[in-house]
Amino acid sequence: MDFKKLLMFETLVSSWIILALYWILQAAMTLGAVYLLFMGLSRGAFLQALIVPLAFIVQTLVLRLLFELIFVYFRNAENLQIIKDTMGKKEN
Repeated sequence: MDFKKLLMFETLVSSWIILALYWILQAAMTLGAVYLLFMGLSRGAFLQALIVPLAFIVQTLVLRLLFELIFVYFRNAENLQIIKDTMGKKEN
């Protein structure tokens, strides 16, 4: 990544931030699911022990889909910037 392009807002850093945010949220969801699973098992709530893994799978899929939609939006913006730069070079 060129530092000058970064300072002049020609390169977007939002895709890196989105990716980091995704993994932070995924780690938090995993820790929360493990905590709820062990708390449910320690209290003898076996229904909770069945529901928590299923809810975790659904949450993971929904989080992934949402972040993929956001990521596609920002990737399209980056690709359009590349196309614009390429078209500008051809005109010169």
